[in-house]
This record gives sequence, C-alpha cells and structure tokens, in this order.
Amino acid sequence: MWLLALAGFATGALGSVHCVAMCGGMLGVLSGGVSPSLRKRPAARLLLIVALNAGRVLAYALAGALFGLFSAAVARKLEVASLGLRLMSGALLVGLGLHLCGCLPWFSVIDKAGGPLFRALQPVVRLVTPVRSIPHAVALGAVWGFAPCGMVYTALSVATASGSAASAALIMGAFGVGTLPALVFAGSVAGDLASRLRSRIVRVAAGGLILTLGVMTAAYAAASLLPAAAPAALANCHPAR
Repeated sequence: MWLLALAGFATGALGSVHCVAMCGGMLGVLSGGVSPSLRKRPAARLLLIVALNAGRVLAYALAGALFGLFSAAVARKLEVASLGLRLMSGALLVGLGLHLCGCLPWFSVIDKAGGPLFRALQPVVRLVTPVRSIPHAVALGAVWGFAPCGMVYTALSVATASGSAASAALIMGAFGVGTLPALVFAGSVAGDLASRLRSRIVRVAAGGLILTLGVMTAAYAAASLLPAAAPAALANCHPAR
C-alpha cells in the first residue's frame, strides 16, 4: 500500500507540470471568486489558496475511497478484475508520461471525460462564492477536485487497483499532496517559478519518470501471472505416467 501511495505522490509531483498548464487558469478563476477585500491582503490570499487546494486534496481522497470500495467488492468476486485494473493503471501512467513528453497529444481527450459531472456541480460553486472564509475556500476547492483532468483519472486508476477504500484514499491524498507545490506557486506571487514548470525540458523529464513508473506498474501486475503459470508449464514438461 505504501509503495502505491509513493507512486501516487510521485505522479502528482512529476505530473504537476500538467496541472500548472491545465489548472493554472482555473485557479485564477477560482481565486477571482474571493471577495475583493481579501484579495488585497497577500497573506490572506495565500491562506485561501492553500485552503482551496486542501479542499481539492480532500475531494481526491474521497473519490479514492469510493473507487477503492468498489474495486474491493469487485476483486472479491473476480480476481482477474483486480489484475486488469493494475494493468490499466500502468497503461494510463505510460500514456500520461508520453503525453508530457509530447508524443501522445490525444491523451488530453481524457481531460474532458468528467465534464458533465463538473457542470452538475456549478450550483455548489454559486453557493460558496464569493469566498469570504476558510470553509468557503475548502468547499470551493472540493468542487475543483471534480474538474475534468486526465492526470487525476490516471492516479484514480492506480488508487482503484489498490483494492481497498483506505489504501485508495491514501493514494489519492498522496497524489494531491504531490501537486500542491506547483499549484500553490501558480496561484501565488511565485508565478515565475510556476512558469518554469511549463518548460519543455521539465515536462520531458517528468514524463520520462512517469513513463518508467507506468512500465514498472504494468510489469509488476503482469509478473503476478507467473506463479500461476509455472505449475502448469511444469506439468506439461513432465506429464504424469
């Protein structure tokens, strides 16, 4: 479980170059929902940005718990489903890595998959804006957590493959924490540092590491087939007399 949590954190930290590109504008829109009196105070603004991101991480953990609960029920019924989920998570990590390297542009189509759900949550956004308090910011951040994002769906597939609600929540929480530095920078005065995360060399380096992580995840899942296959192979080599 802790290894998968580390994988979730690494995906968030390395893939945050994608977050800055995809969510930097959204963070600006959400920050625009902060009351003008608070936006004029840098310390208060930074605190609200942190609260927005905290709500987003909580939403990830909740989604992880729900998907983990579902996968645990499925895995008890069908072992091959668990293996399929692990292979799928590896494939999605490979796809994300290639996308960050600039080799798989159509992967961004996945970003749009959760659009209908996010649009359904728009009334909640109107309820908590303008943001005048920390609870409002956390609630708005939680809505943000359901915004369409291919990287989130990739991390969610890794969490789902863990097979339990607790471990899936931990993995998604670790993923969210991994994305925090880049997105907090993107919404604060450290805009120059955030812009550096968009550079091609950073994206390719991060993509290469995520690609490696995806190959390892898929290989680990495939290796679980070997113990089951070995006795059958031995039996064929040495048939009973």
